[in-house]
Amino acid sequence: DKRMLTDASAPTANILERLKWLVSGAQPGDVLYFHFSGHGSQVVDKDYDTNLEPDKLDEIICPVDLDWRTKVITDDQLKSIFHSVPNGVSVNVVLDCCHSGGGLDQINAYISNTTTFTREHLNPDVPIRDKFIPMPVDIANRGVGLDLPLQTHADALARDINVNTMLISGCRPNQTSADAWFNNKYMGALTYYMTQTLAKFNYKISYQRLVDETAGRLVRYGYSQRPELNGSSLLYSREFLSPM
Repeated sequence: DKRMLTDASAPTANILERLKWLVSGAQPGDVLYFHFSGHGSQVVDKDYDTNLEPDKLDEIICPVDLDWRTKVITDDQLKSIFHSVPNGVSVNVVLDCCHSGGGLDQINAYISNTTTFTREHLNPDVPIRDKFIPMPVDIANRGVGLDLPLQTHADALARDINVNTMLISGCRPNQTSADAWFNNKYMGALTYYMTQTLAKFNYKISYQRLVDETAGRLVRYGYSQRPELNGSSLLYSREFLSPM
């Protein structure tokens, strides 16, 4: 019931195939979990008339074969995949990448009110790396002069994805997420501190407290990124990965 892709085995086609495997045949009472830890970025939203994107940009996760045109996975694609899941299925998505807040275009967003931070326990000899790949100039130029209006389309208010899908993001939409040096290797800061939080509470913790506690750890150890919780506020107090 688990499948994993790492490094070179994670091109666009393989990620999409595994996502479709994940949602295929899902029935009420099932619990689905998708975790992506890697690079993220943004692209100009060419189909802006069918989406709700105030900044006129689509958030993306970056597959290993990213070409910014046909080999790319946008928030619209992820939303479409998880929108197909029937109500009564618990869908859980973690995007540990840059610009991941709002990564499924959901209506509600909860951000922990933790705001101050100190730089404790960071190794000054090992730099933090952003999990960010900048948009190429030719891709950015797609939006120059288009003056695209803000529109609300029914797909942007997808019923299912706002009822049964919870997204934990590594950062806000305008922020970057860090890769940092833990246990003699680089790994995503959100993933590392989230797993620490889950272990501390013996994996029994509400979505909101998980985000609060993980944000607190990020703050304590000197990271400026602020994880978000996206999805129905009615589910914030539910236990992480519990059935609907």
